[in-house]
Amino acid sequence: MHSDVCAFPGSSLDRYLVSVKPSYQRRPIAILSHQHKNAAAAFVRFEGTYLKLFHVWFCVLLLLSTTIGAHGATSGIIGDWAEPTGSVIRIAPCGARLCARIVYLSAQAPTALDSNNPDVSQRSRPLCGMVIGQGFQLLDLEHAEGGYLYDPKSGRTYHGSMRLQGDSLYLRGYIGVKLFGRTEIWKKVTPVAHPCSGRLK
Repeated sequence: MHSDVCAFPGSSLDRYLVSVKPSYQRRPIAILSHQHKNAAAAFVRFEGTYLKLFHVWFCVLLLLSTTIGAHGATSGIIGDWAEPTGSVIRIAPCGARLCARIVYLSAQAPTALDSNNPDVSQRSRPLCGMVIGQGFQLLDLEHAEGGYLYDPKSGRTYHGSMRLQGDSLYLRGYIGVKLFGRTEIWKKVTPVAHPCSGRLK
């Protein structure tokens, strides 16, 4: 018993027909046995199922990668942090290291200018937008070392390290050895939408 089978050129069924019946390529309609027709149909069903499963797994992997990427972008030390007086500092990559920049100045900040800078020519520059930490090497999502912290309240610069614990960031400023220094705790906050658009109320 024979049946007429027609396949689109280049399709899976077309390739299968070529492999089982060389004369198929010479005619638009191939005359195959009932057994071959069933085999071809089974092959197409198998390939269709495989492609559906591949599509499902591809979508799952894409969703996971998007979720992980979004989480990674907003987790760890990188992000916006509020220091004790309420000013917000943004920690972000700058070059191969991390920098800390003031993006909002609290109403409780003693001054809006870098008035304690030892360089007199810098004392009139605004604090908001200023980089107060630089050179930090991110060891992992929770630790950064080897940087420098500038304290606008005193005008002094210290060696610095960062350690994340929950939603708190522990900044250690020191001179010489870490044992002789001071730790300040910053709190994670929602990213500031418009940096330096005014003081926080």
